[in-house]
Amino acid sequence: MLTILGCGAIGATIAHHCYTNALPFNTVIRGVSASFSQNSRLKFTDINQREFNLSLPPANSPITNLLITVKAYQVEDAIKQLLKQQTIVDNASIVLLHNGMGTKHIVQSLLPNAKVLSATTTYAAFARNKLDVIQTGIGEVLLECNNAKSDSLAQLVESWPQASWQPNIQTILWQKLFINCAINPLTAIYQIQNGRLTEQFFTGKVKALLDEINLVAQLVCPQLTIDKIEQAVFDIINKTADNFSSMNRDVASKRQTEIDFITGHLLNIAARYALKLPVNQALYQQVKQLEAQY
Repeated sequence: MLTILGCGAIGATIAHHCYTNALPFNTVIRGVSASFSQNSRLKFTDINQREFNLSLPPANSPITNLLITVKAYQVEDAIKQLLKQQTIVDNASIVLLHNGMGTKHIVQSLLPNAKVLSATTTYAAFARNKLDVIQTGIGEVLLECNNAKSDSLAQLVESWPQASWQPNIQTILWQKLFINCAINPLTAIYQIQNGRLTEQFFTGKVKALLDEINLVAQLVCPQLTIDKIEQAVFDIINKTADNFSSMNRDVASKRQTEIDFITGHLLNIAARYALKLPVNQALYQQVKQLEAQY
């Protein structure tokens, strides 16, 4: 049985896939401490404008396969709540599916016997209201490939043409982190759509960020050269020109951002190597100041 923790854009996308492919699943939503007297319901509008009303059964049995789709900063408290309630087995298979990096060691420290896998997705969706999600793009779901994959996770991947096991998941995650570091803080601070970053005022700022990002990339993922990173960043900017980044929406809605697990993670890694990243550091501080003003 798959348990989906969180039912925002990504959690709802997975729930919809399980529902339409008759895969057994249950959910932990409305905060992991919530109790349920009956199933919640999700309204999901797919890319073809078809509406689905899904029942979201609560996770009443011990959790053995957990897909974590909440924000990175919510992961630690979520696991602690599940442990407190004794609703997760100590050797569970856990998939981390969120923006940013830095939560894997947190989960592993709380559940030393768990099999923790990293994952990422390029699916696009947004929550119009709570439990009302609209899909805006079809992408991929990429999961870390190792001997920790369970039968339930294997069944999920086998049933989903856009899902696959990736032996080089770390390279994929680093590239996504570098892209997010270059796009998210600027679009959040200036409250602009991604495409505005191609304007002359912003391109110099993006390239200054990339010069610093490259210092870290050379140490942690040398196959990602500065040219590859820059091309990937501007490809995403152009492909999502009319979109707002998740951090932009968080700031606009006065919500906590994932800056600590995006730019913050980059800065933490840089500090281990005694590297200074003043441009990234300045944007990190600006986003934290915006959060403090809510």
